[in-house]
Amino acid sequence: MITSPDVRSSIVAKILSNVVLVLGVEDETLGGHLLYIHISSFFFAVLYTVTGYFYQKKFYRQLTEAVNSPHGEIGALLPEAKNEQQKLFLDLVKKMERIHREELQTLYDEKREHQENKPNLNVLFCKDISNPPQCEYTFDLIII
Repeated sequence: MITSPDVRSSIVAKILSNVVLVLGVEDETLGGHLLYIHISSFFFAVLYTVTGYFYQKKFYRQLTEAVNSPHGEIGALLPEAKNEQQKLFLDLVKKMERIHREELQTLYDEKREHQENKPNLNVLFCKDISNPPQCEYTFDLIII
């Protein structure tokens, strides 16, 4: 499925130029004109692809460095978006990071609350069960 507007407009332009050539050019020169149009279209498509690669190369290199960074805050390391698609992608990454941080904070809060509400039990270890007052060791037992 073709989704890019640039690709769709290129295909439509190529089809229209072929139709114009087929309808308006004599039979003996038709092949040469079609070959010229296809070769020049291929050249401009390669030029467009290479230019786009170098235009977006810096963004994707910075994005890779941010993802592979040992720091926890990826949002602060993300590069600036150069077009609308990159902006949407970066917004999605920042939203996912924010949701992750909120869930992590909720888990930390629940853990802290659970630890604060735990009952402490004193446990006595005695050598002789028949004579409890002679116990030697006392420990606080925290139930997890």
